[in-house]
Amino acid sequence: MIRSLRPVALAALALGACDRDRAALDPCAHAQGDGVVVADAWVRPAPAGGTTAVYATICNLGPDDDALTGGSAAASAVELHASSRDAEGVARMAPLDRLAAPAGGTASLAPGAAHLMLVGLAAPVEPGATVTIAFRFEKAGEIAVEAEARSGAEDHSVH
Repeated sequence: MIRSLRPVALAALALGACDRDRAALDPCAHAQGDGVVVADAWVRPAPAGGTTAVYATICNLGPDDDALTGGSAAASAVELHASSRDAEGVARMAPLDRLAAPAGGTASLAPGAAHLMLVGLAAPVEPGATVTIAFRFEKAGEIAVEAEARSGAEDHSVH
């Protein structure tokens, strides 16, 4: 009997590991609620008075489409931007009016893509510290989250 349960136990362990791996790859895997959730928010370290970028995954668990339109933080300005590279590899950045967060879907703020820019930081953002960011949505309103400053993410070639 013990011998016959071994394959079942190994399969259960493997499935548990798959769930943990999926959760690590999908920041929305453990999101709860019935509206917009901001997951895995992080910010690049930067000096006081400087500029930095904020990244996160937006999980829209609700039945209605929504959109990120901006935010607020301890900075002179918070702007929504999109970054890209042209055919020659030159980095470009342009303002966005909104970033769609479809019902039941996700939207991503990521390096080299859409992001929030914090301009004129009131204080330095040190690696490992947290910064409070309020993400502003068309329907959900403001959602405040703590964004961790991650070291090793200081490359500003494309925000």
